[in-house]
Amino acid sequence: RLTAMALWSSLLLLGSFLGLRIVAAFHVVGWIVNPTTVNWSTFPWHAYTILRFGSVVVNSSGHASSCSPDVQMLIAKVHSHGLKVQLSPGDVNVWGMLSDPSYAQFKKNYLDTVGAAVIACGADGIEFDYECPPTRLGRAGIVSAEEARNFTELLQDVKKALGGSKLVSCDVGAMGVTEGSYPLSWRPWVDVGMLNAGAFDFVNTMSYHHAASGSIAQWKKDGFVAEHIWGMDRSRVNLGIGYYSFRHGGLNPFKITSEPTWGGSLSRLCPNIAPDLNVCNGTTFVGKAMNEAIGAWVREMGFGGVFPWAADYDSLDPTLNNTLVEWLVRGLRGSSLQTGI
Repeated sequence: RLTAMALWSSLLLLGSFLGLRIVAAFHVVGWIVNPTTVNWSTFPWHAYTILRFGSVVVNSSGHASSCSPDVQMLIAKVHSHGLKVQLSPGDVNVWGMLSDPSYAQFKKNYLDTVGAAVIACGADGIEFDYECPPTRLGRAGIVSAEEARNFTELLQDVKKALGGSKLVSCDVGAMGVTEGSYPLSWRPWVDVGMLNAGAFDFVNTMSYHHAASGSIAQWKKDGFVAEHIWGMDRSRVNLGIGYYSFRHGGLNPFKITSEPTWGGSLSRLCPNIAPDLNVCNGTTFVGKAMNEAIGAWVREMGFGGVFPWAADYDSLDPTLNNTLVEWLVRGLRGSSLQTGI
């Protein structure tokens, strides 16, 4: 009789022989933008492995302390369902800590106290939503090697401050010309060599694309860029999916007039929408079959997981039968023996 370890070793050898990549555990990382509006009684707990909400409290001198009692209570609830929780780093000026010498003492105070703050909060790590250097070049996606290294060294320092068992991650922009992408992002805003060596745990790509046709080519492009242009270890990459849409209007057809969320307004207009449809009430979204196809492709290619943004932007009303993450994890875990974190 094979032991679990022997069985897993056999699967790895078989995967290697067949040219497949087997990931021991797929991440499904969901942001909660507004925890107070979520109906937790209908939340699809089984779909996620990590939720990101709340933050440590950081004062003006950089000293971090525990999160609020409400956040602590919610963390306990999330843990009771077997999920992990990552916090925001708190009210910190990341760019200041990276580029302004006057922030040196603030940064030291933060690193000296953030580990104890996360432990007191009961959380499992921190996720940085640092979206490129706030410079003219940075907004176009042009990041110097020094800028990428400096940010990654900060992530590494936070990882050390929290302790090896805690998770530290960040979001990275997608290279491209679609809304929300960075057209000149030939280098991400992290040092890839340091990421691959384990300076921090993983990245979430901001792959917030839409396609009325159902094509997932944009996500495949982002995966190709992450691995073959940037050089990232794909097992440290979670591909993002936007559960919100873009509406355009006015004299400028390229101007975004609103960003409706799937669960906030669109899903109610199209209850029990057909899996192959990706347009609801004239607005394009990432439909059910697309979610499943993205999840299946991530599993097939051996990426680290997926990053639905955001978990509370999904349709969480079971009477509408429109919860997108259910389809995403169906594809992600379709033929995988490993479904946890």
